[in-house]
Parts: sequence; C-alpha cells; structure tokens
Amino acid sequence: QRRQQPHPLVEERSHFGASSRNQGHGYSHRSEDYSPPPDAEPEALTDADRRDFGKYLKRQDGKEGELAPLFKKDQFSRASSSRGATSSTLGPYEKPSRASMRKQFPRVANPSRVQPLLKEDRIRKERQLTQAESLRKHLTGEGEITAQQLRDRRLQAREDQLREDEKKLQERLTDPIQSVPVTQAPFDVVYPKSGIDPAVLPKNPRRLTVSLVGTPNVGKSSIVNELVGHKVSAVSTKSQTTRSLVRGVLTKDDTQIVFTDSPGFPTTKRKQVNPGVLKACEEALREQVMDAVMVVLDISREQTLSLTAMDVIRRVAKEYERRQEIGEPFHLTILMNKSDHLHPRLAEAKYERLRNKIAGENESLKNHIFLTTITDRNCMNALRSYLLNLAVDGDWKFPPDAFSDRSKLETVEEVIREKIYQRFNLEVPYTVQQENRGWTELPNGDLRIDQALIVKKRTHINMLVGQKGEALLWVLKRSRADLTAILGRHVHLYLIVDWDGKQV
Repeated sequence: QRRQQPHPLVEERSHFGASSRNQGHGYSHRSEDYSPPPDAEPEALTDADRRDFGKYLKRQDGKEGELAPLFKKDQFSRASSSRGATSSTLGPYEKPSRASMRKQFPRVANPSRVQPLLKEDRIRKERQLTQAESLRKHLTGEGEITAQQLRDRRLQAREDQLREDEKKLQERLTDPIQSVPVTQAPFDVVYPKSGIDPAVLPKNPRRLTVSLVGTPNVGKSSIVNELVGHKVSAVSTKSQTTRSLVRGVLTKDDTQIVFTDSPGFPTTKRKQVNPGVLKACEEALREQVMDAVMVVLDISREQTLSLTAMDVIRRVAKEYERRQEIGEPFHLTILMNKSDHLHPRLAEAKYERLRNKIAGENESLKNHIFLTTITDRNCMNALRSYLLNLAVDGDWKFPPDAFSDRSKLETVEEVIREKIYQRFNLEVPYTVQQENRGWTELPNGDLRIDQALIVKKRTHINMLVGQKGEALLWVLKRSRADLTAILGRHVHLYLIVDWDGKQV
C-alpha cells in the first residue's frame, strides 16, 4: 500500500524546500523540477522512511534537524540560512569542491568527517539483520527452547563429555607408554661408571687436566661444551649458572683431556653468594692434579679487566709461582673470549691493549694470552690442538666413551636446569629443585623419564607452569630434544610440579 501512494520524499519533497517552517533549520535540498509552495507543511516521516532514505544530521547548535537523504557517499548539499544562503547551487549528484565546502559548510570541511556517520549506518544495518534473523527463528520455531529441552541438552552434553573421557582413558590404558609401570632409576643410571677396562687403554696413554676459572658469564661452560663436543655444563645468560665443579672428558686417539668447569668468582659481596659456589671456586684453583689453567675473560665487556678479573689473574699467577717452587708447574693460559661480539679491528686493538696491561702485572704471561670465540670453528680447533700438544704421559681417568664425570641422571637434571635458567628470571631458576620419579625402559626401545620440579613458594607454581602450561611445555620440548641427542634414543619426558610435598 505504501508503494501505491506518492512518497513524501520523492514526489512532494515539501519538507526539503525553503518553507516557512524550516527556514531557520539551515538545511535545504535542491529539486530541479519542483519548487514547494511557501506555506507547504512538511509531512511526518515514518521509521521506514528514515531507514530507507538517510540519517539525521546535526545543526550547528547541536539539535536534530530534518531528514536529509544521502544519494551518494559524501555527496550532499547543505546551505546555512544564517549566512544568507537559502539554497544550494549544486545538483543532487554533483560533488562540491573543497573550497566551496569550506565556505558553505565550515563544520564539514573535511569529507572524512562523514565516515563516523557511515559506520553508524553499517552497525545499524547489521543490528537490523540480526533482529530479522532472530524474528525468523522465532516464527519458524527454531528459537523457541523450553526448560525441559534445555535440561535435556545439558544432560546430553554431560553424557558426551563422559563418553569422551572414557574413550581417552581406554586409549591411555592401551598406549604402550602409559601401560608400562613406572620403575625407579637403576644403579648404573644414578651413579657414574667407576674404573676402566685395561683392554680398552692404548699402549702409550697420555692425559691432561685443565681447569677453567674466571668471573661469571664469560663463557667457560660454552668453551667446555664446544671442546668436548657434548652438552656437559648448563649454559645461560644468568649469573652463576654453574653451581659446582663439572668435568668434561675429551678422548682423541691416545690422549684424554679432562676439563674442570668451575663457577665464576663472585663480583658481589661474599655474604650474598652461596657458600657452595665459593668453595667450588677455591677448589678449582687448589686442585693438585691440574696440568693447565685457563683464565677466561670477556673482551666484549666495557670493563674486561675489572677488579674481580684482575684479582683472579693475580691469584692464579701466585699459585703458578708456588707450584713452580715445589717442582709441580702447570701451563697458564689467558683467553680473551667473545671476540665475535666486537668488530674485528676493535677486538684486535683491545686485545693488544689488554695484553700489554696484563704484561705490566706479570711479564711472563704476555706470551700466553689468546683471542678466542666459540662461533669460529677454526679457532676452537686450534685451541683443541694446542691443548693436545700439552698432554703428558699418564693413565686415563675415564673410559673412552665417557664425555663427563656425571651419571646419566645428573646429565638429565643438568639439561632440564639449563632450560629452566633460559626460560625464567628472578629467583625462580635458583630455587627450583629436581627429583627423579621414574626411569622406565619401554618395550620398543624408548626411554620414559619422570622428573619432579619442586618449588618452595606457592607463587612460583604459576610462574613455572605458565598460562595454559605454556612455560612448562617450552622447557619440556627443548629438554626432550637435547636428551634424545645425548642418550641416543627417543625420550618420553614427563615433568611434574610439586609444592609442599603435593603434586600440583
């Protein structure tokens, strides 16, 4: 019926003319073939008219004016009666210039200001479509849900969940990994091998014992891992990652080199350092069986020769002189590590300057200072060859296939501890303790390891687990990959978080 009647906006357009009623509103619309009489009354607009033909625009005083249709995007005319303009000189489909818009429409000088109106129109249309869809579901009966139907749906969802849980349980029971009972670690896993079979020893064995000392975070553990070729010590950017003496073993032909990795000499007050760390530092210097000592320095630091570094060099030089007096000398070497962090020319210049400074303290050390970096394979090969030439005749201490003095279980704990140090900050990595809960041999040749991570504070639980287990999964994946490479077979690693004797 509405289509058969003449539409007020298309046929009459009386309320858009410059009638006496809306002269003061400041809005007009030009009609090429129709001019309304001066006494024409605007017709009332229905909701359908507003929905089909446009929006409400704002007057300069902030009140709502009459409906102004938008025939095209950003193409509408508007005149201000307060400035004396009774009608626009542009057609309904003509786009006014920017200069004319600034002159006639000072508040809409930038066409981009119409964008919010278009966004509101889009949101309104989407809301109408949503309401129409809801109305369709209501009329067709799709949207009508009784209380009984709602209860039935909830019961059905619960039954589906129980059925899914039972299915997962059956899969877990039939899984060869889960079906095998967890067993404790055997003796040869908990304790390292002792003794060497004389049949595997060469005719003329040679040996060398090397101790690495220095300040924290200078790369001692990285050098040991690179020279040995296996993961021996944990490596991270945290200070005091190495907490005790760790020995790595390199066996090549008839020569065996034992590297002793020690914690860094603390740069803070001794009262703030773990007593075990201090004891390990002292033992690394006073070890009586050592044949060589390497003092590692970080050349990339601004203060490479800090007070602590110079104190370490003086103590090693003093021990060197004492051992020479009693007839048990050792080889002393100073390594300027991390040269790859600097430009080659800058690293060379700094190396010469530091070399002269150390020689000023002790002239005998000048020819025992080298520039190294673990990223350069040629440099590491040269250092390995240099140490092999220093070996002396003597019996081996470890079997030829050993790469560390630690047991398999201690190696697993060291790998997991390294990933914890790499992932977490503050006091969390220093307070987490480990406990083995299972070492199970699977029928297919794989190995299952159950390891418990014990925290002292309840607040550390969420830090260690992370959001949706993300942090713990990060540690698990990287630890499992390293253990698979070290042990030479596929490892199924399970990490458990314990707090106050409870599994959380």
